[in-house]
Amino acid sequence: MDVDKIWVTAKSRIQAEKRFLALATHSQCLLIWYSLCSIAVSVYFLKFDSGSEYSDIIWVEVSILIFFVSLVIQYSDYNEKASLMKECHIKLSALYNTVNSKDEEERDTTTLAREYEQILAICDNHKQIDYFYFVCETYLTTPHSKRKDLSCRPTTYIVTNLIFSKLFKTIALGLLYLVPIFLFYFTGAL
Repeated sequence: MDVDKIWVTAKSRIQAEKRFLALATHSQCLLIWYSLCSIAVSVYFLKFDSGSEYSDIIWVEVSILIFFVSLVIQYSDYNEKASLMKECHIKLSALYNTVNSKDEEERDTTTLAREYEQILAICDNHKQIDYFYFVCETYLTTPHSKRKDLSCRPTTYIVTNLIFSKLFKTIALGLLYLVPIFLFYFTGAL
């Protein structure tokens, strides 16, 4: 059983846990933001004329969309997935420590492989991007003198993927947070 494989998988699962927790946080914040905007627009349109015959229909559709998105988020259960990832990486770290404490001859590779597979079955596999985050974070947090000893180093492909992934997430989240403001503006309220 390759000890590095256990370590890499455990660290990648930590990144997956972080990703799921971020998804849970942003999905809840977006739901609250959309709900608050929907309430604010409803109050605004009660006080002032909307100025557009379509604005009421658009905001009813937004309310329906909020309802369906809340169902999807509830079904996705990102916090539960994060919890399973955490359980998995804790058990993998314990297995890694156990394997490291034994000499090469003392290791029963069949038993270790079976235990490794059982731990992996706890949750879904992490995504490739989680592995990429792990590789870059490990490389950047390792002192320069010890970087040559790392089994995983970031390549141009990994760094490029991370940059585009982070850029896409930032733009997508920014747009998602701005949608209610754009709708409010384009329905004639501003």
